[in-house]
Amino acid sequence: MSLAIGVASAVLMKRTPERAWWVAIAAFGSFLSLTVFLLLSRTDRERLEGKKKTLADLGHYVLAASTQSMIQLNVFFAWPLYYQAASGFLGQWVFLGLLAACGLITLWDPLYTLWTRSGFRGASLQAIAILAGLNCALPMLGLSNRVSLWAAAGTACLALPLLELWAPISAGRARWARFFGFLAVPATFLVGAAVLVPPAPLRLVGGAIGTEINDRNLLGAAPVLSGAPAQLVCSTAIAAPRGLKDGLFHVWSKDGVAVDRIHLEISGGREEGYRTWSIKRNLGERPIGRWSCRTETALGQRLGEVEVRID
Repeated sequence: MSLAIGVASAVLMKRTPERAWWVAIAAFGSFLSLTVFLLLSRTDRERLEGKKKTLADLGHYVLAASTQSMIQLNVFFAWPLYYQAASGFLGQWVFLGLLAACGLITLWDPLYTLWTRSGFRGASLQAIAILAGLNCALPMLGLSNRVSLWAAAGTACLALPLLELWAPISAGRARWARFFGFLAVPATFLVGAAVLVPPAPLRLVGGAIGTEINDRNLLGAAPVLSGAPAQLVCSTAIAAPRGLKDGLFHVWSKDGVAVDRIHLEISGGREEGYRTWSIKRNLGERPIGRWSCRTETALGQRLGEVEVRID
């Protein structure tokens, strides 16, 4: 049943703002469900008799199944969006692999039961699902990509210390080490860990580098330019949910060295992607070489890159 539900939800699920509300609710609901599940797991059901044992067994099954389903909802809602948003950056594919592994764990009951038998492993699985689901759902509800990522990371990592207090998943010094370790996780985004997370639900639809922009149309686009032009123009189309307004950056580099970072404003809702551009006028005394324009979020998450060579 879990395999069928998981596969069906991954294939048939509509990834829309209306569905995003359910994903957000499931993220918080799975935390509450896991808390009660761990508390109930500490009850010796074998000592119960009659209706009490039946109700305890039923409650244990329902909580386990509901937690599993809500984790699936978050993971399978988010994974295709992260896949579409991923650029060629290796770190993002590591994140995709980790999220895919979480989804596979939930599809087979014996593996899921074995994994969640350890409260710490089960809580970690849930934290990844909450982070992934909320980070994709909140931009669909109008929040910026940066705010959504911080809110998702904070919710996932603050929920775990509360879980440690309400239904301890470790003991002694390990308990307090994990407690403060959970709280420290969001701080990793301050030192650049955000670049490992694809900027879903944003994605780069297309882009190129040319020499002029006229009525939003790029002119002079080519993979190789003969002779140094007066300027370079990077034009990109960014797909974003309707109602989302966010700030992105074009990072200009020459021969792999960043030389400029230009702020952009985008607005979601256009099927072909919101078209935006930046102009690099000062090419320096020696413009010959490889020029690239990378689109990224305020936290450094990469959407993609286009390049041109000047001979």
